[in-house]
Amino acid sequence: ASCLIFFSNERRRAGLPSLGGRARPARGGGLCCGWLVMYSFPLLSVKEILQCLRELEIDVKEEDLVESERHREAIRCVLEALMEMCLGVTRDDLEQDTTRQVTCEGVDLESVVEVRLFKCAASMMSTCGVDDYSLRDWLLPEPKRLRRNLSAVINFAKFREEELVSYKKLCDDRDDTLEALERAEEDLERARQLAANLPPNQADALRRECLALDEQVFHLQQREAAALQKRDDFLELAEAADDDRRRKEVVVVAEDDSDSSSKTKTTTTTQMTTTTQAALTTTTTTTTTTPETTAPSS
Repeated sequence: ASCLIFFSNERRRAGLPSLGGRARPARGGGLCCGWLVMYSFPLLSVKEILQCLRELEIDVKEEDLVESERHREAIRCVLEALMEMCLGVTRDDLEQDTTRQVTCEGVDLESVVEVRLFKCAASMMSTCGVDDYSLRDWLLPEPKRLRRNLSAVINFAKFREEELVSYKKLCDDRDDTLEALERAEEDLERARQLAANLPPNQADALRRECLALDEQVFHLQQREAAALQKRDDFLELAEAADDDRRRKEVVVVAEDDSDSSSKTKTTTTTQMTTTTQAALTTTTTTTTTTPETTAPSS
């Protein structure tokens, strides 16, 4: 399902309800607020949560989720692993930072670390769409609310994993742009130093030379454009002449075929006439040479 993650501060400024699960999903899987439709994270089953956590290489058992109030330490380890994945915050980092910052005697550093861990967890939940994450969820998690909270974090973690490729590409493009900008600034600084060290007369002469070269380049570009235009015109004329030649060849071949057909018809007619005359001559000769019949004597 499509999931649009609205950050908590944006929802508060817009006066929108929380996506944490108190509001009922409207038809189509979203939350209706006036004309705006927001989509909440999908509520996963316990098996789906276990499968997703194992894909994220987080070790957890089904009984830890079903009986979360009895397995608070295991749930705490799961949340700390998710915080490290989503926020890059670990318990060791917070302990070291707290040790450096807190210099007063008698302060329980472990309690300070726990409070800071809870604030990080609440910040992560708020980013994932859960605005009502409380200290009770951290100290004594209930199975129903834990399932809702883990569904939100898993949805955000998968969204983050899908967008990491685009984020890495943007970071690489940014680094390339910054390197190009740094090289351009270095080249500009060297050019300024060279310009400052040049005598005034030499600088003016270089400017005039550059202007002359620019004008020369402009004229050469114009000549190149004219030559290209002439080449195109010549190609068009050559194509037209070639087409005309082909049409003439077709006409000549057609005329030759017509002449050959006429000659064939004339020869055939002459042969037929000769044959007819020969047949008539033979008939006449036969009639002339036939003997006359004599009457019998009386």
